[in-house]
Formats: sequence, structure tokens, C-alpha cells
Amino acid sequence: MTSLIVMGAGLIGARHVTAIRSNDKCRLAGIIEPNADLHSMEGVTYFADIDKVDCAVDGVIIATPTGLHAEHGIAAAARGWHMLIEKPVVARPDEAAALIDAVQRAGVNCLAGHHRRYHPSVR
Repeated sequence: MTSLIVMGAGLIGARHVTAIRSNDKCRLAGIIEPNADLHSMEGVTYFADIDKVDCAVDGVIIATPTGLHAEHGIAAAARGWHMLIEKPVVARPDEAAALIDAVQRAGVNCLAGHHRRYHPSVR
């Protein structure tokens, strides 16, 4: 069973939560979302930030605003979490370099999420 956590409880984050919940090989560890107004899903554990996560997590789906992706990805790598980051992955080249460095140092995998990646017409 793969334990996943989602960062960001907006529209895209909520879609990832639904997908995780519908997959019998995955377990939703929770959602990292600082905005309590978005804590609306029943049966979900919410964390105000990544430092508050106190359960086992194998990977994270980062569905926060683009300007936060590098910061969140670097923090996830430091925790040893594999990650899928929604597009665009980062906002600036220096953020990309810092994220790549963090991922390589941590030895974790990082995948760019794109809603068409597995679409039948693309396959």
C-alpha cells in the first residue's frame, strides 16, 4: 500500500484526492493545506504545513500555486518523499536548479504532472 499526501486542497488537489481514494493500492495520508477554509473533505486529515505531518508518507502530490512548487518540492525531498509536481513545475530557472539539486541529494523521484500525459489520444 502506497501512502500519499496531497499539498494543496484546491480544484486540482481535490481531483488527486479522489484518484487516490479510488485506487485500492494507495492510502491517503492527508492533505497539507494552510487555508482552513479549504478543509472541506470529510474523513481527511489536514495538516497546516509540511512540518506538521506526523505519519508515514511514501510520496506527495504537489498541487499548490506554481510560485510555491520549488519550496514545497525541496521540503518534500528533505523528508525523503517521492513527488509528482503539477505543471508548471517551477516559475524560474534558479528554482529548477535548486529543486533538481534537492531531489538528487535526497535520492527521490520527481515527476511532472500533466493532465494529458496518460490521455488515450496521447498514448
